[in-house]
Amino acid sequence: MTFAACGADGHFAADQVGAVVPTSLCAGQIAGLIAGRLNAQNAHRHAVTRYVSFAHTEGCGVSSGENEQLSMRTLVGHITHPLVRCGLFLEHGCEKTHNDAMRKVLVESGFDPAAFGWASVQLDGGIDAVMDKVCDWFDRSLAQSEPLGSAQVGLDQLRLGLMAVEPIQPAVARSLLRLAAIVVAGGGTVVLPQAGTLAGEQFLAEELGVSDAADPTLAYGQRAGEPGLHLMDTPTAHGTETLGGLAATGVDVMLAHVGPRPLQAHPMVPLVQVAAGQTAAADMDLVLDLTRDADRLADDLLEMVLQVASRRYRPKLFAAGYTDFQITRGRLGISL
Repeated sequence: MTFAACGADGHFAADQVGAVVPTSLCAGQIAGLIAGRLNAQNAHRHAVTRYVSFAHTEGCGVSSGENEQLSMRTLVGHITHPLVRCGLFLEHGCEKTHNDAMRKVLVESGFDPAAFGWASVQLDGGIDAVMDKVCDWFDRSLAQSEPLGSAQVGLDQLRLGLMAVEPIQPAVARSLLRLAAIVVAGGGTVVLPQAGTLAGEQFLAEELGVSDAADPTLAYGQRAGEPGLHLMDTPTAHGTETLGGLAATGVDVMLAHVGPRPLQAHPMVPLVQVAAGQTAAADMDLVLDLTRDADRLADDLLEMVLQVASRRYRPKLFAAGYTDFQITRGRLGISL
């Protein structure tokens, strides 16, 4: 089982994008304007397939060190994501999680800050000036880049986020966990949120050899450094917050079983949404046929994931731009 990965310079993943990452709420809308301008210009399509940004509610001030760590770890996880070929941090200029704070976290995480772009709305002269500066930076960074190519890679190169946000029938849960077992057996990576239907299923141990009382192996938004099965800590059960944390772990594709209402997709990492009934079928990427056994359902799900990882299929709501991004504030935290 293989998929067509995308990349250049020896680095291949399910996609390669340019990312404008705002350090705070105040920079979020401007980051979106910049990504929108670059996409409208079809800028450097030889080097990236699109540009993304992540407007969020954090960074101008936080009530505790834990909240700040959650936010900064999640943002670093996005800009260093395997899907990001070229990324830039954008600060407003007066927030707590400013560019220097992000540089410190990058160094602590083992990354070179010089590998990323840096811009400031206030220091660089306002909205129009900073938009021009960021676009010029991407011009300089990508103009001479090697064109993207494609390579057939195996399941050992696949990183999958897997979740269920509604009550789920046992046959469907088994099929999702068997999908996870197939990817892990092939040398790939699977990340499950700990607070959620799948991690609490009684047959988690039967399908994956993991106790449903197992401790998380990853903090919220922490990069999955080794292949295999990971449980990510989830301070809340909020769907969008869970997706933000899963994406930051470095997964190429996310798959969610949903119920009556679909989720808003993530702006960068494709989200495949599946259901076992006809509810919201028009928005689903796959309506599961419960006359098929769990192994066949797992095969159906794997085929869908590989189509998305190969960019041959774009999940419906992801393609329509029905997306959102939200960083958790922890179990007790608030933002100021």
